[in-house]
Amino acid sequence: MGIAPSADQTTLTAAQANILASSKANCALLNNNEIKTYISAYNDYCLAMGSGSFVPVERRTPPAPPFAWVLAPADANGFVFYIQSTTETVCAQLPPVTYVGGITAPVYPPDVVAIGHQIIPGWFSVLPNDTWPAGKETEAQPDGHVYVKQLTIGGAWYHQIS
Repeated sequence: MGIAPSADQTTLTAAQANILASSKANCALLNNNEIKTYISAYNDYCLAMGSGSFVPVERRTPPAPPFAWVLAPADANGFVFYIQSTTETVCAQLPPVTYVGGITAPVYPPDVVAIGHQIIPGWFSVLPNDTWPAGKETEAQPDGHVYVKQLTIGGAWYHQIS
């Protein structure tokens, strides 16, 4: 049984006990901090993977837990300090999550005429997939009419010209 740590004792054994106790306390503090940092990084990873945004391939793997702080072997004077392990992690690896990113708005082909319902006589709404340039006449549409797409402050409209 060793001597309990105490700042009042000045023997080598007491100093060794104090350093050992300090090293254990520091390992616990450092490992708790490493776990919190790892959980935060993992949460950021999960949020990115589920955000619907593009995530580069190299960032689609969950972060690895950091190596733990451990007690080092006693030095020549019997003092036990702490070091970062090269084999023991601070906690278990958390699992990967499904990537739902890269979802983008649909891409419509150019020069699509998409005429909606009639707003007032001779004027028609423009549907969301319309890509026809403003100010340009369409060819005769399936209804036999020709239209010109007009831009206004309130949006775009098709004007029936024949």
